[in-house]
Amino acid sequence: MNADGYDFVRDFPEFSVRRGGIQYGTRGSKVTIKTKDELTRERDRLTAELLRIDEKIQSRERYGEDPFKNGDILKIQITFTGGGGSYTYVAVKARGRYFMSGRAQQVRTFLGTHDEPTPAGWTYTQLVSWLASAEDASVWRVKNVERVF
Repeated sequence: MNADGYDFVRDFPEFSVRRGGIQYGTRGSKVTIKTKDELTRERDRLTAELLRIDEKIQSRERYGEDPFKNGDILKIQITFTGGGGSYTYVAVKARGRYFMSGRAQQVRTFLGTHDEPTPAGWTYTQLVSWLASAEDASVWRVKNVERVF
């Protein structure tokens, strides 16, 4: 019996006290009522996750609106985090989308598989997301193209 005169087990049979909080529910559905410490840890974890998401949003916002025109050729140098290496790519904007050299545009980049390159190219939003996922990325617009043949 608690200080208010309730016998928790007798007066609230739908609750059960379990390690990790109080569980409430009937017929197999349970909702966990978390302790203050558990809620504090969850809040701290979610706050850290929100900060990471805010950083991602800010990293994408710094690129602004799409400044490139159809026909523009871009040189992209990108360094990936965790020892992923540095690579140079060429991208061409055509029909409002970006088509890139190399394997950067494999479907796995956005859909979790690694089958075929994205046939429709990337939108500016996808390009910016890819650039923002890197440790460092630089993009140059190629202005002088020399005919060699």
